[in-house]
Amino acid sequence: MKKVQCGPRTLRGPCAAAVFLFCACGAFPMGSGGGQGGQAAQSEPSAGAPAAAAAPAAADAQGGGADSSQGGGQGISPETAFAMMAGDAEKGDGRAMVTLGSFYEQGVGVNRNFIKALEWYQKAANAGVSEGWYNVGICYEIGMGAAGDPAKALECFERAASMGLVEAMEKLSSMYFAGSGVPRNESRALAYLAQASDAGAGSAANSLGIIYLQGLASQQPDQKRAHDYFTRAADRGNVEAIKNLGIVYREGLGVAKDPVEALKWYTIAAQGGYQAADLELILTDLRNGLSAAQVKSAEDRAVAWIEAYRRRLEGR
Repeated sequence: MKKVQCGPRTLRGPCAAAVFLFCACGAFPMGSGGGQGGQAAQSEPSAGAPAAAAAPAAADAQGGGADSSQGGGQGISPETAFAMMAGDAEKGDGRAMVTLGSFYEQGVGVNRNFIKALEWYQKAANAGVSEGWYNVGICYEIGMGAAGDPAKALECFERAASMGLVEAMEKLSSMYFAGSGVPRNESRALAYLAQASDAGAGSAANSLGIIYLQGLASQQPDQKRAHDYFTRAADRGNVEAIKNLGIVYREGLGVAKDPVEALKWYTIAAQGGYQAADLELILTDLRNGLSAAQVKSAEDRAVAWIEAYRRRLEGR
């Protein structure tokens, strides 16, 4: 079986239109598109969160953040977006400080300057913004804007995690699993991963599902527990977990084999933008083994799940 990658989501910086969002990697989209790209054949459950070092994050701009358009839908220039964000940051807006740091880091509306990026990330951290601590940690981890310092990076990630930032929890889990910058410690790694899952990270719940399904990280295989974690992750919109539930029901891993339920979950994954070399073959194979009524039942269940998920997101 393939080994799980347990790591942090990579947080995106600002998009070109200066709309600043955290990305929920692998999240089921509200609209069209936006799934996992370039996946290999998926006959075994897999994890979608990367284990590599995350890039610094842009915080969600609040109060005075740049709109994606002005008057008649014309986009503002990067320079204007930078000036607006700099004004908010200079007034003490911690979230704007993080975004301004990402502008310097990525060269949005200003010449790229890693030292200034770190400076603003640190100011955001000092202002009590968890993303600021996380980004300062990344800077010291990779040596961006300052000499690399694993001890400082660890301290920053721990500060961010203590403030509830799930990306920091997953980052710490990844570090302890790999022994990267810290002594390898599977117990601590699992604890941080569970903390991230409890805080709402679907990617963490999916990774825990893999661990318990395959008996990784010195854990005994527990298919029922794996199913529970996959379900939890799917309910949070994690497309990898949705696909993994299709595998669980198709193969009967901890549950009775149920090709109708398997087709439901594979259909939801496909609707969510999940891509794999063998996805259409699996869908066709499942449909060919079912009656027309069973196929319709699976598709109706998929539509109902997607609608219920969207209602939950909209707070209805």
